[in-house]
Amino acid sequence: MGFLLSNYQLTICILLYSLIFCFSSSSTHLCHNDESTALLQFKQLFSFNCSVSDGCYPSSNNTDNWKDGTDCCAWGGVTCDNTTSHVIGLDLSCKCLYGTIHPNSSLFNLVHLQHLDLSENNFNHSEILPSFGRFTNLTHLDLYSSNLSGPSFINGTLRHLRLLDLSFIDFTGELLNSIGQLESLEELFLGYCNLFGTIPTSLGNLTRLIGLDLGGNKLINDQFTSSIGHLKNLEVLYLNDCNFSGTLPSKFFEGMPSMMMDDEDKSFLNYMGSRYGYYSVTIKNKGLDMTFTRIITTLKAVDFSHNKFDGKIPISIGRLKALRVLNFSRNGFTGPIPLSLVNLTELESLDLSQNKFSGEIPQQLTSLTFLEVFDVSQNNLTGIIPRGQQFETFSNTSYEGNLGLCGFPLSKNCGNVQIAESPTLPSSFSHNFKFKFDGFGWEAVLMGYGCGVLLGLLIGSYIIQRKEEWLVRIFGVKMRQHGKRSKKVWKKIAHTKSILNCL
Repeated sequence: MGFLLSNYQLTICILLYSLIFCFSSSSTHLCHNDESTALLQFKQLFSFNCSVSDGCYPSSNNTDNWKDGTDCCAWGGVTCDNTTSHVIGLDLSCKCLYGTIHPNSSLFNLVHLQHLDLSENNFNHSEILPSFGRFTNLTHLDLYSSNLSGPSFINGTLRHLRLLDLSFIDFTGELLNSIGQLESLEELFLGYCNLFGTIPTSLGNLTRLIGLDLGGNKLINDQFTSSIGHLKNLEVLYLNDCNFSGTLPSKFFEGMPSMMMDDEDKSFLNYMGSRYGYYSVTIKNKGLDMTFTRIITTLKAVDFSHNKFDGKIPISIGRLKALRVLNFSRNGFTGPIPLSLVNLTELESLDLSQNKFSGEIPQQLTSLTFLEVFDVSQNNLTGIIPRGQQFETFSNTSYEGNLGLCGFPLSKNCGNVQIAESPTLPSSFSHNFKFKFDGFGWEAVLMGYGCGVLLGLLIGSYIIQRKEEWLVRIFGVKMRQHGKRSKKVWKKIAHTKSILNCL
């Protein structure tokens, strides 16, 4: 027994020792000294000044706990690998940092970084240096609105990048062919970067792209179809304010199957991103500039607004059945509003304002039951405004500038033209008989009603006189043919006879 007890005690001791070893090992997994030093040196280069960071209102500076002698893996905005303890994530977005990033900055010593977010700070027109190419493991780089400037640093060393956001950075140059080397990209945001020239055909190499924003640049759409039209995984496409002109290719929207299918499980929300953070983007949606800090995967949007496109909108737009946002405003599109828009059953926002559309608004658009925003103002549309469903909620601003339109919600009456409405009676039906049916007044209606009553009485009298013969013909024959009916059926027939006998 003593021997067994000793073994039992030995087992307990081994277990306790193992637990103590595990806890002590985990506590010694501190970040590497050189990376801790690099972070502290990087912080010292900047001041904390929120007055120079437009649109940022952080509650506190998350670098307050960056102190020498503490574990940098526990510092605000820092993420470490659980196994190697190397710093793999640094998120300093919107932290009111003000200063300059120098070529010899200690930031570039963090060579294990996979996620780097310096967006919405003020780096005082620092250049985006080739040193960023040292981050060979980088998958997520967000420098949005950080007051940096070009030239572009893009090269093949960043081949693992999945998100690149350089929006509102002044490159003042052409969109380089080297962008096509980043074949792992899923999100590319280069909005308002002062880029000009032709969209390089190499952009078509980015077959994994889900989101693309080139808005606010002065580009030429010579290679429009070959570079963008076949990015089959695109779900968010922003080419607004790009100075594009001419007609849209008729088959442009046929190579985007991701916008044609809506197979998402809407019982829960999925967001575009990785384990280091979520992708974000600022886009124009429902007439407003909106920042999506998390892009829901079901958000499928196309924005071609504020260009110089003319001609008709391709019928193929109707194939993008999963679209939620569609903006063709401020162009020169002509012809009727394409009926194929009826196929966009998931559409929530449709903006066709400030074009040259003519003809009537298709009545079939009332089937778009998710539509929250509809704007066709400043066109040459005529006829009756559709009624029913979501069209009962749109204000007159959705239609202003179309002198030929009439009907609700405009004050302009359509005259004697019958307006197609939902099948509901007017609210005045119960107390106001001053209406007309196809030119007949209420007097004619009452005369018809009286004649109908008189004719009904005559027919009823005839049935009473011939009820016995009628019963034999109707029920007698059926009784002989279906002698095996249930008692319940016969009771119903007998009850019908008793009713007739009472007539």
